[in-house]
Amino acid sequence: NINFPDAPPQAWKGPRATCLGRAEYDNVFEARLDPRGRKYFWQAGTLKQVEDEDTDLYAVRQGYISITPLHSDLTDYQRLERLKESLF
Repeated sequence: NINFPDAPPQAWKGPRATCLGRAEYDNVFEARLDPRGRKYFWQAGTLKQVEDEDTDLYAVRQGYISITPLHSDLTDYQRLERLKESLF
């Protein structure tokens, strides 16, 4: 995952290896009505400031290009082992 600052390339400070930050918002969902009068929820709110200097969010806010290696395995291996033990 690569993120670039919202600035001209000549203003970028260079690359940073980062971990994935968590975007947290105040007032996360806003109830709205579509043109047919049906209710839906829009993700909205104010982004909270990120203080963890190792994250992509912080690096980009400071003017760096963030490079975050990702993987898609979401398995909770500790719980998987406990589950296997409880089933057998």
